[in-house]
Amino acid sequence: MYDKRDFFKRKSEIQSIGEALGDMLDAFKIKKKFNQTHILQAWGELMGTAIAKQTREIYFKDQKLFVRIDSGALKQELSMHKSLVTEKLNTFIGEEVVKEVIFL
Repeated sequence: MYDKRDFFKRKSEIQSIGEALGDMLDAFKIKKKFNQTHILQAWGELMGTAIAKQTREIYFKDQKLFVRIDSGALKQELSMHKSLVTEKLNTFIGEEVVKEVIFL
């Protein structure tokens, strides 16, 4: 079993702060949740103001991103481009965090 105290042992090589944070997130097994939260916070910036204004609710469940959109026309348009939205979000994070986007 992994001992969290191992994380705090000195490493012989020098790491950047980003690498050290990544190691910490991995050690405490919270990287997935951290990345999901980062996507939720960046939704408006990534998708644009028009989509952000029509978004009423956004949450993750089992690596699926659920997005409630007010406009039926916008929901239909986004549904046709699910793969592009998924790719954009995963590219932003730098790894596969979103398996599927479901527009409600």
